[in-house]
Amino acid sequence: MNLAKGLMAMNLCPQISGEDQLWRFVGIWAKNCWEWTTTLLAAMHYRITAVGFYDAMSVEQVDFILNQTEMSTIVCTADYAKKLIDMKKSGKAVCVNAVIVTDSVPAGLAEEAQQVQIECHTFADVCAKGEQASNLPFEEPTKDDVYIFSYTSGTTGDSKGVKLTHDNVLSCSRCTLSRVTMNPGETLISYLPYTHSFEQSVFGFGMIQQLKIGFYTGDPARLVEDCQKLQPHFFPSVPRLYNRIYSKLRAGLDAATGCKRWLATRAVDAKIANYEATGVVTHGCWDALVFKKMSALLGGQVRYMVTGSAPIDKAVIDFLKICFSCPIIEGYGLTESAAGTCIMDVEDTVTGHVGGPIESVKFRLKDLPEMNYTSSDKPYPRGEICMYGPSIFKGYYKRQDKTDEAFDEEGWFLTGDVGMVYPNGSIKIIDRSKNIFKLSQGEYIAPEKIEQIMGLSQWIA
Repeated sequence: MNLAKGLMAMNLCPQISGEDQLWRFVGIWAKNCWEWTTTLLAAMHYRITAVGFYDAMSVEQVDFILNQTEMSTIVCTADYAKKLIDMKKSGKAVCVNAVIVTDSVPAGLAEEAQQVQIECHTFADVCAKGEQASNLPFEEPTKDDVYIFSYTSGTTGDSKGVKLTHDNVLSCSRCTLSRVTMNPGETLISYLPYTHSFEQSVFGFGMIQQLKIGFYTGDPARLVEDCQKLQPHFFPSVPRLYNRIYSKLRAGLDAATGCKRWLATRAVDAKIANYEATGVVTHGCWDALVFKKMSALLGGQVRYMVTGSAPIDKAVIDFLKICFSCPIIEGYGLTESAAGTCIMDVEDTVTGHVGGPIESVKFRLKDLPEMNYTSSDKPYPRGEICMYGPSIFKGYYKRQDKTDEAFDEEGWFLTGDVGMVYPNGSIKIIDRSKNIFKLSQGEYIAPEKIEQIMGLSQWIA
Protein backbone atom coordinates (compact mmCIF):
# COMPACT_ATOMS: atom_id res chain seq x y z
CA MET A 1 0.00 0.00 0.00
CA ASN A 2 2.86 2.38 0.79
CA LEU A 3 4.39 1.75 -2.63
CA ALA A 4 1.05 2.47 -4.29
CA LYS A 5 0.64 5.76 -2.43
CA GLY A 6 4.25 6.64 -3.12
CA LEU A 7 3.77 6.22 -6.87
CA MET A 8 0.82 8.60 -6.76
CA ALA A 9 2.25 11.11 -4.27
CA MET A 10 5.39 11.51 -6.41
CA ASN A 11 3.35 11.67 -9.64
CA LEU A 12 5.32 8.77 -11.09
CA CYS A 13 2.33 7.34 -12.99
CA PRO A 14 0.63 10.31 -14.66
CA GLN A 15 -2.44 9.80 -16.81
CA ILE A 16 -1.79 9.19 -20.50
CA SER A 17 -4.34 9.29 -23.30
CA GLY A 18 -4.61 6.22 -25.51
CA GLU A 19 -7.41 4.46 -27.39
CA ASP A 20 -9.92 7.14 -26.38
CA GLN A 21 -9.36 6.64 -22.67
CA LEU A 22 -6.91 7.57 -19.91
CA TRP A 23 -4.26 5.15 -18.68
CA ARG A 24 -1.69 5.00 -15.92
CA PHE A 25 1.36 2.81 -16.63
CA VAL A 26 4.28 1.50 -14.62
CA GLY A 27 7.01 -0.56 -16.25
CA ILE A 28 8.80 -3.45 -14.54
CA TRP A 29 12.18 -4.62 -15.83
CA ALA A 30 13.66 -7.20 -13.49
CA LYS A 31 13.92 -10.91 -12.92
CA ASN A 32 11.25 -12.45 -10.71
CA CYS A 33 11.51 -11.04 -7.20
CA TRP A 34 9.26 -9.79 -4.40
CA GLU A 35 9.55 -6.23 -5.73
CA TRP A 36 8.01 -7.44 -9.02
CA THR A 37 4.90 -8.80 -7.33
CA THR A 38 4.75 -5.91 -4.85
CA THR A 39 4.70 -3.43 -7.74
CA LEU A 40 2.04 -5.50 -9.47
CA LEU A 41 -0.18 -5.47 -6.39
CA ALA A 42 0.52 -1.80 -5.69
CA ALA A 43 -0.57 -0.88 -9.21
CA MET A 44 -4.00 -2.39 -8.56
CA HIS A 45 -4.69 0.16 -5.81
CA TYR A 46 -4.87 2.99 -8.36
CA ARG A 47 -5.98 1.16 -11.50
CA ILE A 48 -2.45 1.33 -12.89
CA THR A 49 -1.58 -1.05 -15.73
CA ALA A 50 1.72 -2.88 -15.30
CA VAL A 51 3.94 -3.48 -18.33
CA GLY A 52 6.72 -6.04 -17.98
CA PHE A 53 9.90 -6.34 -20.03
CA TYR A 54 11.64 -9.62 -20.80
CA ASP A 55 15.32 -10.02 -19.96
CA ALA A 56 16.16 -10.89 -23.55
CA MET A 57 14.35 -7.97 -25.19
CA SER A 58 16.50 -5.92 -27.54
CA VAL A 59 16.94 -2.17 -27.19
CA GLU A 60 14.68 -1.73 -30.21
CA GLN A 61 11.90 -3.85 -28.68
CA VAL A 62 12.07 -2.01 -25.36
CA ASP A 63 12.04 1.36 -27.13
CA PHE A 64 9.02 0.33 -29.21
CA ILE A 65 7.04 -0.53 -26.05
CA LEU A 66 8.11 2.69 -24.33
CA ASN A 67 7.06 4.78 -27.30
CA GLN A 68 3.72 2.97 -27.65
CA THR A 69 2.75 3.28 -23.98
CA GLU A 70 4.52 6.61 -23.26
CA MET A 71 5.20 5.36 -19.74
CA SER A 72 7.47 7.57 -17.69
CA THR A 73 8.50 5.32 -14.78
CA ILE A 74 10.23 1.93 -14.71
CA VAL A 75 10.77 -0.24 -11.63
CA CYS A 76 14.01 -2.09 -12.34
CA THR A 77 17.26 -3.47 -11.04
CA ALA A 78 20.38 -1.31 -11.27
CA ASP A 79 21.69 -3.04 -14.40
CA TYR A 80 18.49 -2.30 -16.34
CA ALA A 81 18.46 1.26 -14.99
CA LYS A 82 21.88 1.67 -16.58
CA LYS A 83 20.52 0.30 -19.87
CA LEU A 84 17.67 2.80 -19.81
CA ILE A 85 20.10 5.65 -19.15
CA ASP A 86 22.27 4.51 -22.06
CA MET A 87 19.19 4.27 -24.27
CA LYS A 88 18.23 7.84 -23.46
CA LYS A 89 21.76 9.00 -24.18
CA SER A 90 21.40 7.53 -27.68
CA GLY A 91 18.08 9.25 -28.32
CA LYS A 92 15.81 6.36 -27.28
CA ALA A 93 13.54 5.94 -24.21
CA VAL A 94 12.66 9.63 -24.53
CA CYS A 95 9.50 9.32 -22.41
CA VAL A 96 11.28 7.81 -19.39
CA ASN A 97 11.97 10.35 -16.67
CA ALA A 98 12.14 8.17 -13.55
CA VAL A 99 13.55 4.80 -12.50
CA ILE A 100 12.84 3.06 -9.20
CA VAL A 101 15.80 0.83 -8.42
CA THR A 102 14.88 -2.28 -6.45
CA ASP A 103 18.33 -2.79 -4.99
CA SER A 104 21.03 -0.34 -3.92
CA VAL A 105 21.97 2.43 -6.32
CA PRO A 106 25.59 2.06 -7.49
CA ALA A 107 27.88 5.02 -7.06
CA GLY A 108 27.50 7.52 -9.85
CA LEU A 109 24.27 6.05 -11.27
CA ALA A 110 22.03 8.81 -9.90
CA GLU A 111 24.33 11.50 -11.30
CA GLU A 112 24.47 9.77 -14.68
CA ALA A 113 20.68 9.51 -14.72
CA GLN A 114 20.31 13.18 -13.84
CA GLN A 115 22.41 14.12 -16.87
CA VAL A 116 19.69 12.70 -19.17
CA GLN A 117 16.76 14.05 -17.11
CA ILE A 118 15.95 10.76 -15.34
CA GLU A 119 15.18 10.83 -11.62
CA CYS A 120 16.72 7.90 -9.79
CA HIS A 121 14.73 6.66 -6.76
CA THR A 122 15.09 3.60 -4.59
CA PHE A 123 12.23 1.23 -3.86
CA ALA A 124 12.51 2.04 -0.17
CA ASP A 125 12.36 5.81 -0.81
CA VAL A 126 9.08 5.54 -2.75
CA CYS A 127 7.56 3.33 -0.03
CA ALA A 128 8.64 5.85 2.64
CA LYS A 129 7.06 8.68 0.68
CA GLY A 130 3.84 6.67 0.44
CA GLU A 131 3.79 6.05 4.17
CA GLN A 132 3.64 9.82 4.68
CA ALA A 133 0.79 10.21 2.15
CA SER A 134 -1.99 8.79 4.32
CA ASN A 135 -4.60 11.11 2.80
CA LEU A 136 -4.58 9.51 -0.65
CA PRO A 137 -7.70 7.32 -1.09
CA PHE A 138 -7.39 4.19 -3.20
CA GLU A 139 -9.24 3.69 -6.49
CA GLU A 140 -10.82 0.25 -6.57
CA PRO A 141 -10.35 -1.42 -9.96
CA THR A 142 -13.15 -3.10 -11.88
CA LYS A 143 -12.93 -6.56 -13.36
CA ASP A 144 -12.63 -5.02 -16.82
CA ASP A 145 -9.65 -2.82 -15.98
CA VAL A 146 -6.49 -3.86 -17.81
CA TYR A 147 -4.28 -5.45 -15.21
CA ILE A 148 -1.16 -6.00 -17.31
CA PHE A 149 0.16 -5.74 -20.86
CA SER A 150 1.90 -8.94 -21.93
CA TYR A 151 3.89 -8.14 -25.05
CA THR A 152 4.38 -10.83 -27.66
CA SER A 153 7.90 -11.61 -28.84
CA GLY A 154 7.54 -9.69 -32.09
CA THR A 155 9.47 -12.27 -34.11
CA THR A 156 7.40 -11.49 -37.20
CA GLY A 157 7.17 -7.72 -36.69
CA ASP A 158 6.69 -5.23 -33.88
CA SER A 159 5.64 -6.62 -30.50
CA LYS A 160 1.92 -6.58 -29.76
CA GLY A 161 0.69 -5.50 -26.35
CA VAL A 162 -1.90 -8.04 -25.22
CA LYS A 163 -4.37 -6.31 -22.91
CA LEU A 164 -5.20 -8.67 -20.05
CA THR A 165 -7.86 -7.63 -17.57
CA HIS A 166 -8.35 -8.72 -13.97
CA ASP A 167 -11.25 -10.85 -15.21
CA ASN A 168 -9.05 -12.53 -17.84
CA VAL A 169 -6.32 -13.61 -15.43
CA LEU A 170 -8.51 -14.44 -12.43
CA SER A 171 -11.02 -16.47 -14.42
CA CYS A 172 -8.17 -18.56 -15.81
CA SER A 173 -6.44 -18.94 -12.42
CA ARG A 174 -9.71 -19.73 -10.67
CA CYS A 175 -10.75 -22.43 -13.11
CA THR A 176 -7.48 -24.32 -12.76
CA LEU A 177 -8.34 -24.88 -9.08
CA SER A 178 -10.76 -27.60 -10.11
CA ARG A 179 -7.81 -29.60 -11.51
CA VAL A 180 -5.18 -29.12 -8.80
CA THR A 181 -5.68 -29.10 -5.04
CA MET A 182 -3.03 -27.40 -2.94
CA ASN A 183 -2.92 -26.70 0.77
CA PRO A 184 -2.55 -23.14 2.15
CA GLY A 185 1.06 -22.50 3.11
CA GLU A 186 2.56 -24.88 0.57
CA THR A 187 5.24 -23.50 -1.72
CA LEU A 188 5.60 -22.81 -5.43
CA ILE A 189 8.77 -21.62 -7.11
CA SER A 190 8.66 -18.58 -9.37
CA TYR A 191 11.26 -18.37 -12.13
CA LEU A 192 9.35 -18.21 -15.43
CA PRO A 193 9.07 -14.56 -16.56
CA TYR A 194 6.25 -12.68 -14.82
CA THR A 195 5.82 -10.75 -18.05
CA HIS A 196 4.30 -13.86 -19.61
CA SER A 197 0.68 -14.83 -19.05
CA PHE A 198 1.68 -18.37 -17.97
CA GLU A 199 3.47 -17.08 -14.88
CA GLN A 200 0.73 -14.51 -14.28
CA SER A 201 -1.79 -17.34 -14.18
CA VAL A 202 0.45 -19.27 -11.76
CA PHE A 203 0.74 -16.13 -9.59
CA GLY A 204 -3.03 -15.75 -9.51
CA PHE A 205 -3.39 -19.44 -8.68
CA GLY A 206 -0.90 -19.07 -5.82
CA MET A 207 -2.71 -16.03 -4.40
CA ILE A 208 -6.10 -17.75 -4.46
CA GLN A 209 -4.69 -20.93 -2.94
CA GLN A 210 -2.73 -18.97 -0.28
CA LEU A 211 0.57 -20.50 -1.32
CA LYS A 212 4.04 -19.27 -0.40
CA ILE A 213 5.94 -18.03 -3.44
CA GLY A 214 9.70 -18.59 -3.49
CA PHE A 215 11.78 -16.67 -6.02
CA TYR A 216 14.78 -18.14 -7.75
CA THR A 217 18.17 -16.43 -7.55
CA GLY A 218 17.87 -15.11 -11.09
CA ASP A 219 20.40 -17.55 -12.51
CA PRO A 220 18.77 -20.42 -14.48
CA ALA A 221 21.91 -22.51 -13.98
CA ARG A 222 21.21 -22.50 -10.23
CA LEU A 223 17.55 -23.52 -10.49
CA VAL A 224 18.19 -27.00 -9.08
CA GLU A 225 20.04 -25.45 -6.14
CA ASP A 226 17.15 -23.02 -5.61
CA CYS A 227 14.63 -25.88 -5.61
CA GLN A 228 16.66 -27.79 -3.06
CA LYS A 229 16.51 -24.79 -0.74
CA LEU A 230 12.87 -23.84 -1.36
CA GLN A 231 11.55 -27.42 -1.57
CA PRO A 232 8.52 -26.42 -3.67
CA HIS A 233 5.32 -28.46 -3.71
CA PHE A 234 4.27 -27.01 -7.08
CA PHE A 235 6.69 -26.82 -10.01
CA PRO A 236 5.56 -25.11 -13.24
CA SER A 237 7.81 -25.30 -16.27
CA VAL A 238 8.04 -25.43 -20.04
CA PRO A 239 9.12 -28.20 -22.43
CA ARG A 240 12.51 -26.63 -23.11
CA LEU A 241 13.52 -26.97 -19.46
CA TYR A 242 11.87 -30.37 -19.04
CA ASN A 243 13.87 -31.57 -22.04
CA ARG A 244 17.08 -30.41 -20.34
CA ILE A 245 16.16 -32.17 -17.10
CA TYR A 246 15.30 -35.29 -19.09
CA SER A 247 18.63 -35.21 -20.93
CA LYS A 248 20.54 -34.75 -17.67
CA LEU A 249 18.78 -37.64 -15.94
CA ARG A 250 19.15 -39.89 -18.98
CA ALA A 251 22.84 -39.05 -19.25
CA GLY A 252 23.29 -40.02 -15.61
CA LEU A 253 21.59 -43.37 -16.17
CA ASP A 254 23.59 -44.04 -19.34
CA ALA A 255 26.84 -43.24 -17.55
CA ALA A 256 26.16 -45.82 -14.83
CA THR A 257 27.97 -49.15 -15.06
CA GLY A 258 27.73 -52.65 -13.67
CA CYS A 259 25.22 -53.41 -10.97
CA LYS A 260 24.22 -49.77 -10.62
CA ARG A 261 23.26 -49.59 -14.30
CA TRP A 262 21.34 -52.85 -14.13
CA LEU A 263 19.41 -51.67 -11.07
CA ALA A 264 18.54 -48.30 -12.63
CA THR A 265 17.39 -49.88 -15.90
CA ARG A 266 15.27 -52.39 -14.02
CA ALA A 267 13.72 -49.61 -11.93
CA VAL A 268 12.84 -47.43 -14.94
CA ASP A 269 11.35 -50.32 -16.89
CA ALA A 270 9.31 -51.48 -13.90
CA LYS A 271 7.89 -48.04 -13.10
CA ILE A 272 7.08 -47.25 -16.74
CA ALA A 273 5.25 -50.57 -17.09
CA ASN A 274 3.39 -50.02 -13.82
CA TYR A 275 2.43 -46.47 -14.85
CA GLU A 276 1.10 -47.57 -18.24
CA ALA A 277 -0.90 -50.36 -16.60
CA THR A 278 -2.29 -48.54 -13.55
CA GLY A 279 -1.50 -44.83 -13.87
CA VAL A 280 0.39 -44.90 -10.56
CA VAL A 281 3.63 -42.88 -10.54
CA THR A 282 4.96 -44.12 -7.19
CA HIS A 283 6.53 -47.42 -6.21
CA GLY A 284 7.35 -48.51 -2.66
CA CYS A 285 10.59 -50.30 -3.53
CA TRP A 286 12.07 -48.49 -6.54
CA ASP A 287 11.37 -44.99 -5.21
CA ALA A 288 13.47 -45.68 -2.12
CA LEU A 289 16.28 -47.43 -3.98
CA VAL A 290 16.61 -45.30 -7.14
CA PHE A 291 14.23 -42.40 -7.59
CA LYS A 292 14.56 -40.69 -4.22
CA LYS A 293 17.82 -39.10 -5.38
CA MET A 294 16.21 -37.91 -8.60
CA SER A 295 13.26 -36.41 -6.72
CA ALA A 296 15.72 -34.60 -4.44
CA LEU A 297 16.95 -32.57 -7.41
CA LEU A 298 13.80 -30.44 -7.13
CA GLY A 299 13.71 -30.46 -3.35
CA GLY A 300 11.96 -33.78 -2.79
CA GLN A 301 8.55 -32.26 -1.95
CA VAL A 302 7.02 -31.68 -5.40
CA ARG A 303 3.41 -32.91 -5.59
CA TYR A 304 2.41 -31.41 -8.93
CA MET A 305 4.32 -30.43 -12.02
CA VAL A 306 2.78 -28.45 -14.88
CA THR A 307 3.94 -27.96 -18.45
CA GLY A 308 2.68 -25.56 -21.08
CA SER A 309 3.63 -23.12 -23.87
CA ALA A 310 4.65 -25.82 -26.36
CA PRO A 311 4.16 -29.54 -27.08
CA ILE A 312 6.27 -32.04 -25.16
CA ASP A 313 7.34 -35.50 -26.27
CA LYS A 314 5.50 -38.48 -24.70
CA ALA A 315 8.74 -40.27 -23.84
CA VAL A 316 10.01 -37.21 -21.97
CA ILE A 317 6.89 -36.54 -19.90
CA ASP A 318 6.31 -40.19 -18.98
CA PHE A 319 9.95 -40.62 -17.93
CA LEU A 320 9.86 -37.50 -15.74
CA LYS A 321 6.62 -38.62 -14.09
CA ILE A 322 8.18 -41.82 -12.83
CA CYS A 323 11.48 -40.13 -11.92
CA PHE A 324 9.86 -37.46 -9.73
CA SER A 325 7.00 -39.73 -8.63
CA CYS A 326 4.34 -37.10 -9.23
CA PRO A 327 1.87 -36.20 -11.98
CA ILE A 328 2.90 -33.79 -14.73
CA ILE A 329 -0.15 -31.96 -15.99
CA GLU A 330 -0.05 -30.75 -19.56
CA GLY A 331 -1.98 -27.62 -20.44
CA TYR A 332 -2.62 -25.43 -23.45
CA GLY A 333 -3.22 -21.74 -23.89
CA LEU A 334 -1.93 -18.53 -25.41
CA THR A 335 -0.93 -15.11 -24.18
CA GLU A 336 -4.21 -13.88 -25.62
CA SER A 337 -6.18 -16.36 -23.52
CA ALA A 338 -4.45 -15.46 -20.22
CA ALA A 339 -2.49 -18.72 -20.43
CA GLY A 340 -4.21 -22.04 -19.73
CA THR A 341 -7.49 -22.74 -21.48
CA CYS A 342 -7.15 -26.52 -21.52
CA ILE A 343 -5.66 -28.63 -18.78
CA MET A 344 -5.44 -32.37 -18.19
CA ASP A 345 -7.08 -34.10 -15.29
CA VAL A 346 -4.52 -35.10 -12.67
CA GLU A 347 -5.61 -38.75 -12.83
CA ASP A 348 -5.48 -38.93 -16.65
CA THR A 349 -2.76 -41.40 -17.66
CA VAL A 350 -3.03 -40.85 -21.41
CA THR A 351 -0.16 -38.67 -22.64
CA GLY A 352 -0.23 -36.59 -25.80
CA HIS A 353 -3.31 -34.41 -25.33
CA VAL A 354 -3.95 -31.24 -23.33
CA GLY A 355 -7.22 -32.17 -21.64
CA GLY A 356 -10.48 -30.36 -22.13
CA PRO A 357 -11.42 -26.67 -21.96
CA ILE A 358 -11.61 -25.02 -18.56
CA GLU A 359 -14.94 -23.61 -17.42
CA SER A 360 -14.23 -20.02 -18.49
CA VAL A 361 -13.67 -20.77 -22.19
CA LYS A 362 -15.79 -22.19 -25.01
CA PHE A 363 -14.12 -23.95 -27.94
CA ARG A 364 -15.15 -24.61 -31.51
CA LEU A 365 -13.34 -25.71 -34.67
CA LYS A 366 -12.96 -23.73 -37.87
CA ASP A 367 -12.61 -25.76 -41.08
CA LEU A 368 -9.31 -25.41 -42.93
CA PRO A 369 -10.00 -27.10 -46.26
CA GLU A 370 -6.72 -25.88 -47.76
CA MET A 371 -4.89 -27.96 -45.12
CA ASN A 372 -7.37 -30.87 -45.24
CA TYR A 373 -8.70 -30.26 -41.72
CA THR A 374 -12.46 -30.13 -41.18
CA SER A 375 -14.86 -30.53 -38.28
CA SER A 376 -16.49 -33.44 -40.12
CA ASP A 377 -13.26 -35.47 -40.26
CA LYS A 378 -13.50 -39.10 -39.12
CA PRO A 379 -12.84 -40.58 -36.64
CA TYR A 380 -12.01 -37.28 -34.93
CA PRO A 381 -13.06 -33.72 -35.84
CA ARG A 382 -10.15 -31.43 -36.75
CA GLY A 383 -9.76 -27.72 -37.42
CA GLU A 384 -8.43 -24.39 -36.15
CA ILE A 385 -9.27 -23.88 -32.48
CA CYS A 386 -11.46 -20.84 -31.80
CA MET A 387 -12.11 -19.55 -28.27
CA TYR A 388 -14.73 -17.42 -26.55
CA GLY A 389 -15.19 -16.46 -22.91
CA PRO A 390 -14.00 -14.32 -19.98
CA SER A 391 -10.42 -15.61 -20.24
CA ILE A 392 -9.98 -14.17 -23.74
CA PHE A 393 -8.10 -10.88 -24.07
CA LYS A 394 -9.68 -7.58 -25.06
CA GLY A 395 -7.35 -6.77 -27.95
CA TYR A 396 -3.86 -5.46 -28.75
CA TYR A 397 -3.00 -1.99 -27.49
CA LYS A 398 -3.13 0.59 -30.28
CA ARG A 399 -3.29 -2.18 -32.89
CA GLN A 400 -6.90 -2.33 -33.98
CA ASP A 401 -5.81 -3.89 -37.29
CA LYS A 402 -4.23 -6.86 -35.52
CA THR A 403 -7.13 -7.09 -33.10
CA ASP A 404 -9.58 -7.32 -36.02
CA GLU A 405 -7.46 -10.08 -37.58
CA ALA A 406 -7.49 -12.05 -34.32
CA PHE A 407 -11.29 -12.34 -34.08
CA ASP A 408 -13.97 -13.53 -36.48
CA GLU A 409 -17.18 -11.65 -37.17
CA GLU A 410 -18.93 -13.34 -34.21
CA GLY A 411 -16.22 -12.42 -31.72
CA TRP A 412 -14.44 -15.78 -31.53
CA PHE A 413 -10.66 -15.61 -31.05
CA LEU A 414 -8.75 -17.41 -33.83
CA THR A 415 -5.80 -19.14 -32.18
CA GLY A 416 -3.96 -20.32 -35.29
CA ASP A 417 -3.56 -23.74 -33.64
CA VAL A 418 -5.06 -26.84 -35.24
CA GLY A 419 -6.72 -29.23 -32.82
CA MET A 420 -8.23 -32.70 -32.93
CA VAL A 421 -11.09 -33.52 -30.55
CA TYR A 422 -11.43 -36.93 -28.96
CA PRO A 423 -14.85 -38.40 -28.01
CA ASN A 424 -14.34 -37.52 -24.33
CA GLY A 425 -13.81 -33.84 -25.19
CA SER A 426 -10.04 -33.77 -24.74
CA ILE A 427 -7.98 -31.98 -27.36
CA LYS A 428 -4.73 -32.79 -29.11
CA ILE A 429 -2.79 -29.98 -30.79
CA ILE A 430 -1.66 -31.34 -34.14
CA ASP A 431 -0.60 -28.41 -36.32
CA ARG A 432 -0.46 -24.66 -36.89
CA SER A 433 -2.49 -22.70 -39.39
CA LYS A 434 -0.19 -19.72 -38.85
CA ASN A 435 3.61 -19.51 -38.82
CA ILE A 436 3.93 -22.32 -41.35
CA PHE A 437 5.98 -22.72 -44.50
CA LYS A 438 4.57 -24.03 -47.74
CA LEU A 439 7.16 -25.96 -49.73
CA SER A 440 7.38 -25.96 -53.52
CA GLN A 441 5.55 -29.29 -53.72
CA GLY A 442 2.65 -27.86 -51.70
CA GLU A 443 3.52 -29.46 -48.35
CA TYR A 444 3.05 -27.39 -45.18
CA ILE A 445 5.82 -27.42 -42.56
CA ALA A 446 5.43 -26.13 -38.97
CA PRO A 447 8.85 -24.99 -37.65
CA GLU A 448 7.73 -25.54 -34.04
CA LYS A 449 7.60 -29.30 -34.67
CA ILE A 450 11.13 -29.31 -36.04
CA GLU A 451 12.32 -27.23 -33.10
CA GLN A 452 10.82 -29.65 -30.58
CA ILE A 453 12.50 -32.66 -32.19
CA MET A 454 15.88 -30.96 -32.55
CA GLY A 455 15.67 -29.71 -28.99
CA LEU A 456 15.92 -33.30 -27.72
CA SER A 457 19.41 -33.67 -29.19
CA GLN A 458 22.28 -33.46 -26.74
CA TRP A 459 24.32 -31.73 -29.47
CA ILE A 460 21.96 -28.75 -29.85
CA ALA A 461 21.80 -25.99 -27.23
